[in-house]
Amino acid sequence: LRPVVQKHAELLKEIVDKLATLPPAHAAMVSPSSTLRLVNPEKYGGDEGALRPFLNQCRLQFNTRPDLFHTDTMKVAFICSLLRDQAAKWVSPLLEKDSPILSEIDRKSV
Repeated sequence: LRPVVQKHAELLKEIVDKLATLPPAHAAMVSPSSTLRLVNPEKYGGDEGALRPFLNQCRLQFNTRPDLFHTDTMKVAFICSLLRDQAAKWVSPLLEKDSPILSEIDRKSV
């Protein structure tokens, strides 16, 4: 019985030694947002029928990258960078005047 106990003790020590060389468990954990990269939404040109899908795509970006989109200003800047045609023409004067309306997001929309 003693040789069996000795063998198990040696195996246990070997396992403990190997575990000691592994990085901490939290180092192996990676948050989904740090590895998940969504494709940016297609640029929005002002078509009413395309607004809802565009905003939902933006919402996905915001929800998966809270480290990047932690303020309304960051969200608004992202959305404005994706506007084209009529939508870009609408927002241009607001951007040029640094309008305070651009620092807030209607949370019901996005």
